[in-house]
Amino acid sequence: MGKKKSKTKTLEKLEENIGKLETVLDKKSLKLHKKKKGKKKAVEYDQDGTEEYQAKAAKLIKEKERIFKEKIEKPSQNDKDAKWYKSLMDKGTVKDKIMALSMIVKKDPESSGEYLKNLIKQAYKKDRKQAFIALDSLQEVFCKALLPEDRKLKSFKQSIEEAQEKKTEITNALLTRAYHENIVRSLYIEYVDFLGKCTNDNLDYFKKLAISIVSDCLMSCPEREETLLSILINKLGDPNNDIPKHTIQNIIRILKKHGNMTAVFTGEIQQFMERVHNKSLYFFVSCLNKIVYYEDDTDYIADALKIYFSQFKRLFRGHETAHKNEVITLILRGIHNIVSNLDPGTLELTVQSISEEIGILFSLTRSNSFRVKIETLKLIFVFLKVQVSLKDKFYTTLYQVVGSLTNVAAIKLDSTFALLYKAIKKDTCIERVQAFFKRLIQMCYVNEISFVAASILLINEVLKSRKEIRGLMFSKDKLLDSDDEEVFVDVEEGNKKSKKNKKRQKKAQEKEKEEAEDKDKEENKTKFTTEYVPRKKDPRYANADQTSFWELDILRNYYHPTIRIWVKNMMSGREIKYNGDPLQDFSLGNFLDKIILKPAKSSQKLEKMRFRKKRTARAEEIKEIVKKTEDDIEDPDYNTVKSKIAKTSEYRPDEEFLYKHLLLKSKKEKQERQKALDHKNKKTPVEDQKDKEVDALNEGAEDFSMSDGELPEGFFEDEEDLNEVDVPQGPEFDEKIFQEAPSDIDDD
Repeated sequence: MGKKKSKTKTLEKLEENIGKLETVLDKKSLKLHKKKKGKKKAVEYDQDGTEEYQAKAAKLIKEKERIFKEKIEKPSQNDKDAKWYKSLMDKGTVKDKIMALSMIVKKDPESSGEYLKNLIKQAYKKDRKQAFIALDSLQEVFCKALLPEDRKLKSFKQSIEEAQEKKTEITNALLTRAYHENIVRSLYIEYVDFLGKCTNDNLDYFKKLAISIVSDCLMSCPEREETLLSILINKLGDPNNDIPKHTIQNIIRILKKHGNMTAVFTGEIQQFMERVHNKSLYFFVSCLNKIVYYEDDTDYIADALKIYFSQFKRLFRGHETAHKNEVITLILRGIHNIVSNLDPGTLELTVQSISEEIGILFSLTRSNSFRVKIETLKLIFVFLKVQVSLKDKFYTTLYQVVGSLTNVAAIKLDSTFALLYKAIKKDTCIERVQAFFKRLIQMCYVNEISFVAASILLINEVLKSRKEIRGLMFSKDKLLDSDDEEVFVDVEEGNKKSKKNKKRQKKAQEKEKEEAEDKDKEENKTKFTTEYVPRKKDPRYANADQTSFWELDILRNYYHPTIRIWVKNMMSGREIKYNGDPLQDFSLGNFLDKIILKPAKSSQKLEKMRFRKKRTARAEEIKEIVKKTEDDIEDPDYNTVKSKIAKTSEYRPDEEFLYKHLLLKSKKEKQERQKALDHKNKKTPVEDQKDKEVDALNEGAEDFSMSDGELPEGFFEDEEDLNEVDVPQGPEFDEKIFQEAPSDIDDD
């Protein structure tokens, strides 16, 4: 029994403790519940406040829309605009209805929400033409009537909270304005999303229209700027090349109006470039090059260089392909455009930061692509301004590139000769300059006439500013080491000194034989030689200054007459008068245009040409020159016309065949015209017989011809005397006439 009592007591104590715990827990739970309930009430109170404002604003907007709709649907007699809108909506075409809807929205934006929604519905139609008319009109409505130019749209809640923070009174006008702005914001989001879908249309025409509308929206207002920008930049990766080109044009158009958006566009392009394939990089880099062209900000230039070099490293890896070379060429061109405009201090810092990339640049000069080589050398030449240590390596590489110029297109040679002229003109090493000259002249033997003309003009232009090189090249005291080579001296001096030259040549040959026998092969490799070595990698050690320019003697007998004259003028120090582009004027296409006497191309055709350089209308000029000269000479022949044209500055020796051809042609045309006139004036035998009879009568009537109004003598011989002729007398005759006159004749 005692045990049972003890158990019951312990159970009672446990129950008491559990009860106490329950009461404590209930109190705590009640406190927590009260706290949570209080918080919930506060949130619900805030939501109820905005919902009340929103409901009130919706009622106000609906009332305004109802009143405005009645004015449009049931116009008064005085409201002519409303009547016109009603007639367009009822009887007009689809285009008229869209125009009427847009004009109604512009008239009262806050009260025309229903009409705006109807206009958006028109954009969703299956008929694409109708849909794009609606999209275009929507762009005009949004950008000119609904969206602010200086800020983004706000939601209804943001507008109310902003008003409460500023402690402004929330009036009906504020509520309607905030509610309308919220509606426009939601509709514009829907419109922009639909525009993004339209840029992926199956037809390129509608793609371009959608891209133009996107760029217009981006240019007009900042609303949904990020979405529109991503839509626009995304089209740079379109598989059809016309779409990226159209996109680049629109981007440039935007940047011309808003130059401060350059950094935004650059950042967006960089994000896309990191995740696109190598094949899509071309137009992204091309767009970046265009943006760089319109920007001078130093901070932006540093970011752009980072983008260029990051893509440059990415493309440098892997196998070399034609598409990859095109993209690398564009990247190098973009870097060159930036670096060439930097001041020396900034350029030096830039070169120090890209010391690793310079090594990659020199490895690109061994590329299979000629454009990549030239663009790389152009970029390295800019770096020479601040880093002289690259000079020898640059000129060695350029010397090797000149040796590989065989059958290169004129479009590529244009930039090559520009780089050669700048590099040779700035080089202070005379031996290296002469080596470049010799190699250029040697390459003339395996290239077209345009290359030869450009090389001669380049050498002549450098010699104008570097007179010390001219003296070394054409000095009369410089003798040759072999019998096959010539000395450029006058004919009389050559005859006088021929014996002395032979003796000196024999002595020089004997000395060379003795030295060759004494020297070993190893010594020949290490010791200095005075012979010209054309295959030397470094042009400084080619010994071009130790030999004469015998290559020019071959060009003096070149088949083209202009080249012969230019070489003789250059060697004698006379001026070469020429102001054109030799790569174009001496090209095969220009030559054929002259032969067929083709007129100049129109400006529209020239813009479409890939070379983008105007061909000279030389055929038309030659016609005018020959015609003018021919008119000045009484009896024109080829020699007289040629000698007269040769005295003028318009004369070109390679066009003599055209002078002859045009003279023969004009003579032939004159003969044909004369034959045509003779044939026209030629008469039939019957007409000839009649003409003979008339001529005979005229010859018989020559004796009866009168002179000075007098009759010839003896005209009335063997005729009756005039006095014997029976003629009635004057007065009687007059009376009879007036007596017999009819009576009804008036006195007048």
